[in-house]
Amino acid sequence: MVEINLSCGKAHNPSEEIAGAFVASKRSIDAVVYKFDDIDIYNALETAIRNGVVVRIVFDKTLVKKDEKGFIRKLAKQRKGVSVRKWPRKKMHAKFAVIDSCCVLSGSYNWSESAKKKNTELVLRFEDAESVVRFGNLFEKLWKNAEEL
Repeated sequence: MVEINLSCGKAHNPSEEIAGAFVASKRSIDAVVYKFDDIDIYNALETAIRNGVVVRIVFDKTLVKKDEKGFIRKLAKQRKGVSVRKWPRKKMHAKFAVIDSCCVLSGSYNWSESAKKKNTELVLRFEDAESVVRFGNLFEKLWKNAEEL
């Protein structure tokens, strides 16, 4: 099943959808993201980590340098259950998360306050086994080629 949501004002909030999926996760979150300063998603990741969820995230290298709100540094400092890497090549503009190896969220949404407030964004939710496996394999490939912070 593929669920497609388009954010238009208050009708659909991609930040809430992503944060809700992270809080509901039970085992793992593997994510690739370009921009990250959305406080709701950061708090959801913190909740998931406290609940024992293993989190791995690949960030764009330029974002790691900027990290205006310090979210990446805070995640990287946590030793238990969190691994953070940076993409060393061209801009990492992909955005997706594989949750518990059973669901994928992907689309145009940067995990950012400006995207939440100013943009019309697309969020796709995949729950079919083939899509989850394909995104999972892509994440593993990116993870293997990303650099430790």
